[in-house]
Amino acid sequence: MMNEFNEYVRECFSEAGEIVIKSMMGGYLVYFKGKLIGDICGDELFLKRTPTSDRLLSDSELRYPYEESKTLMHVFDSFDDKSLILELLEGMYAELPEKKSKKAEGGKNPMSNMFEVYQNYSDLYDELVNHEDYNNNLYKFLSSNIQWENKVVGEFGIGTGRVSKNYIDKAQKLYAYDNSQHMIDKAKVNLSKWSDKIEYSVLDNSKINAIEKAFDIIIEGWSFGHLVVQDDKNRAQTIQFLISETTKRAKEVVFIETMGTNVEKPNPPGEKLSQFYHALVDAGFKEYIIETDYQFNDFEEAGKIMGAFFGDSMKNDIIQKQLNIIKEYTGIWIYNGKLG
Repeated sequence: MMNEFNEYVRECFSEAGEIVIKSMMGGYLVYFKGKLIGDICGDELFLKRTPTSDRLLSDSELRYPYEESKTLMHVFDSFDDKSLILELLEGMYAELPEKKSKKAEGGKNPMSNMFEVYQNYSDLYDELVNHEDYNNNLYKFLSSNIQWENKVVGEFGIGTGRVSKNYIDKAQKLYAYDNSQHMIDKAKVNLSKWSDKIEYSVLDNSKINAIEKAFDIIIEGWSFGHLVVQDDKNRAQTIQFLISETTKRAKEVVFIETMGTNVEKPNPPGEKLSQFYHALVDAGFKEYIIETDYQFNDFEEAGKIMGAFFGDSMKNDIIQKQLNIIKEYTGIWIYNGKLG
């Protein structure tokens, strides 16, 4: 339910264009004509820093919007200055990146919330994944099935470094790639212990053919699947691109992708990912499935955090069933030979 301050923000800003306010992790995200411009936390409005907001709000307070945030934002309180609001929002809109569309199966959009947070809130994303795989099954699997010692590794979609932590102490060198500098900055903090052997680069997964390096091992975790789901026009070509460009650059390739969250049995979440997974097996990848369940202190915490990323439907289900352990299955595909 929208509170009074949220309604006040929407009313003051709506003269400039459409304002949408969405609940997220105990606060709210504020959108102007489809672009994320800031947060509402504790009845205060925090606006993103852009050239326009830095210029027009040079006298405003810069503050972190919530505990553990690493992003300073402008605290906005000039709600009576309509001309300032109009100039500010139009300028910010022109400077902020376009929001990517992620239409999913059957009209649902299980990836959109996570994508949104992934691009803008690395610490919140980190909070989610820190609750994942509480039995450390991924670490056990990767340690038992892959020889990491003294290997040169290329990891795509490094995120905050959650997969890297499972092998980095053994590897000789890690070349870490992600399309978000925001995420890379968080990974640098999380993996600071091994900074002397990690080289970071901003790179979209669709551009991996631009890499000239060769690796002993290539690994990706919950990353390539997003590219596959996005590409409605050339999905089959995208899948073959990912397979061919990784297998030609490494002796061993490891793909890690979802087989369902808050489900009773492992299955690809939708036909698009099913097509991807079948193509991997057809190409000679060996498929494994492990459990990577989430654990929270209580069902309220579980609903809040899981719902922020996976949507209200999952949040409501978790709260209704009072779940503090959320079942999740993860697929792992390993290539270490000739393509099929």
